[in-house]
Amino acid sequence: MSKVDVDVHLTRRFSGESITIFVDGREVASVDDVETDMRTGVARVVSVPVPASGAILRVEVAGLGATGELAIKPSDMKFVVVSLRNDQLKLDPVTKEAYLSEPRGYA
Repeated sequence: MSKVDVDVHLTRRFSGESITIFVDGREVASVDDVETDMRTGVARVVSVPVPASGAILRVEVAGLGATGELAIKPSDMKFVVVSLRNDQLKLDPVTKEAYLSEPRGYA
């Protein structure tokens, strides 16, 4: 099965958490000390392998007990934005069309 790298943009309100990313239930990335740079609104960008046919992306912040899931198809998107608000994760796919439109910041 062919795989495509999808960028996961960890953005707003992270302050030192450990993040684990899963694709179809399999851990594909784990990063510690994720902290948002208030100047850019970005904490970290993590590239993860996803089947070209699509998959379920799950992000966990174990220390907060926060989990978010999203069904993604790499051909339909540019990247996924993950933000933290009130100890809840929000995952938003960004399409290629949305990425090319103005403005290009994180909402």
